[in-house]
Amino acid sequence: MKRIIIGHLYPDELNLYGDRGNIEALVYRGAKMGVVLDVIEIDSRTTGASSLFAKADILFMGGGPDSLQKEITEDFLREKGPFVKEYFNKGGVGLFICGAYQLLGKYYKPFFGDPILGLGIADFYTEHLGRDFPRCVGNIIVDISTTKIPTGFSKFLVGFENHGGRTFLGQDLTPLGKVVMGSGNNGKEKREGIFLKNFIGTYLHGPILPKNPHLTDFLLMTALRKKGYTNRLKEPLYDRIEILTHQAALKLKR
Repeated sequence: MKRIIIGHLYPDELNLYGDRGNIEALVYRGAKMGVVLDVIEIDSRTTGASSLFAKADILFMGGGPDSLQKEITEDFLREKGPFVKEYFNKGGVGLFICGAYQLLGKYYKPFFGDPILGLGIADFYTEHLGRDFPRCVGNIIVDISTTKIPTGFSKFLVGFENHGGRTFLGQDLTPLGKVVMGSGNNGKEKREGIFLKNFIGTYLHGPILPKNPHLTDFLLMTALRKKGYTNRLKEPLYDRIEILTHQAALKLKR
């Protein structure tokens, strides 16, 4: 029996717009592949982080409001952050949504208060530009045809974004995709998210994985290959309801 472990960071604090649904999608799609997924929840009360991160095959961290982002930051940076960095450097698979995505960069500067330091695993930063700049809110479509993510039945990702911060990537960084509709990282550059090694950072809520089964399968397949599972996976992976959901989201207006 194939088995992989998901490390779910701060599941109670960072669960904006149903981000926990991404875990459910991974477990569901994994079962269709003949894979058992165990979920380990990791938060500020969790001890023995070193051994937990060593076991994880996929890391997931959702989004949350600034107040909860600040609440977990000290624990994330001091206690969990070093292990996230090590995991990243070893090519671990990760999905980080909205506020979690911002914490992978150098810093997030909110409209009020001091900047919130990030892990700095990549050359990008996020700033809230103030009340004169509208929030990035609404349905979003992202073209991922230029990434290494197999597009399968669709070359797009669909989701919902709601963020006041604008993220600016360093010149050498690869975005997750090109914005077709919506704001993405900052509303100007038509770039959404980041794709670095096997880490994905994105502003797409919705949650993202149930609406995009091809992305779910990419995360699972990458984790399985890293674990040495190279045998043919159980068929079928086709799921009509998920595909119809994705296709319907492509037709939504901003």
